[in-house]
Amino acid sequence: MDPVLRETGVSVNQVFFAPGARTHWHVHDHGQLLRVATGSGLVCTVTRRSGRSEFTIARRLACNRHLGEAARHRAFCSLSQSARATEFYDEKTAAGDSRHAALRKLGNRWLEVLWHCLYRRHQRRLRDNRAYRAAFDKEYTLRLARAHEDNGWDRVLFAYGSGAPDPNIGAAYIAGKTDTLQLLLAHRPNVSYPTFAAKTFATIDQVSNGRVTVHFITGDTDHEQQREGDYLTKDERYERTRECMQIVKKAWTSREPFDYQGKHYKFADFVSDVFPVQQPRPNLSFGGSSPAAYRAGGAEADIYCLWGEPLARTAEQIESVRLAAKEAGRTDTPKIQVAFRPVIAPTEARAWEKARDIVARIETRVHAGGGALSRRRPVGNPENTGSQRLIAIAAEGELFDRALWTRTAAVTGGAGNSNALVGTPETVARAILDYIDLGVDIISMRGYDLLQDAIEVGQQVIPIVREEVAKRDAAPLR
Repeated sequence: MDPVLRETGVSVNQVFFAPGARTHWHVHDHGQLLRVATGSGLVCTVTRRSGRSEFTIARRLACNRHLGEAARHRAFCSLSQSARATEFYDEKTAAGDSRHAALRKLGNRWLEVLWHCLYRRHQRRLRDNRAYRAAFDKEYTLRLARAHEDNGWDRVLFAYGSGAPDPNIGAAYIAGKTDTLQLLLAHRPNVSYPTFAAKTFATIDQVSNGRVTVHFITGDTDHEQQREGDYLTKDERYERTRECMQIVKKAWTSREPFDYQGKHYKFADFVSDVFPVQQPRPNLSFGGSSPAAYRAGGAEADIYCLWGEPLARTAEQIESVRLAAKEAGRTDTPKIQVAFRPVIAPTEARAWEKARDIVARIETRVHAGGGALSRRRPVGNPENTGSQRLIAIAAEGELFDRALWTRTAAVTGGAGNSNALVGTPETVARAILDYIDLGVDIISMRGYDLLQDAIEVGQQVIPIVREEVAKRDAAPLR
């Protein structure tokens, strides 16, 4: 807030938004008003004179007519170019606003976007009320967690990146603020010794009263691993991950001291003083699409995670995981989890318009980043097999099965969970059920608008899937 400005006895109370503004005095019958030639406006006193006395009778927002007209014109044009702008406009008219009022509010929102782009260097999404935030914003993180807990989601992932906030501390914070939401903690074995990691996870399981699952990450690229001092090859990292999972499981379940000697870890006489609430232990999840990944995860994981691929390709991967588990001597097999990016709207046409708008924004971001989504995620020539598979599938076609769209994977270079399910909530729910029929046990989804998509998918897609699965479970076996 700027200090009060004074000029010839007229006070200007607050300057809200005036980037590069030029000011001039506008004289009218009842006093003076400071106007902004370029900028949004400012709060000023409006006065009326009576004899020699002057009284402040109101306060009003000084409005730049030219800027207002330009904002409304931009808003009108955006209705044919942006699915999110259309949704925002429709929401306001449905709430009772006139078309002019809704257009004016949309123009104001675009001004907010522009301001944050210029001053925060951050593209603020139309329907996300967040301004620019730090890498870890505990208020928004809590809001996001509660949106998942309140809208039918079972579990949320606390991801790991070389420069990202510590997922364990974030999960412990959320554990104390939620009641039922399960916590999936991403862990790279190179960042801490397995015995220390086991105690950390067990402590969080105690704090959360038994809501922890640990997801082991081997690392997509050598470069990202080297940022934290890890110079092993990919196959060596898979071997280390397998050893780490073995040690963590033993540390959670052994009440007697034990020794371990492997290729990557060696210690003697360890026993933990802290054990998880879940008995015999929390689940371990793991992901990968290479033969080395199948061997490690098939042998040790309770949950095997895959990125969304066409049904036939997913069936092939499920069979590879089951074969690896059998070769490792297991009598059971890991549960299968598949991940997608949901894009839903009330109609098929709106959903596809929304999907194309998302791809256009991704392409703009990649172009602005010099061909990279971020410093950690260049687009093109991925090292990991999973991303290579996604790019190869995208080259074969954009649409597979009922609703699987590969364009989102193509423009991101197969960046992680990037294939989308596009359509109405009913279409996306039926597509998910196709994967469940294939043998998938767990569905993972992350929208492009984290908060709003969590709410909408939770309210509109998940109930359909749960109801249909319940019907199938209740049906007599044939």
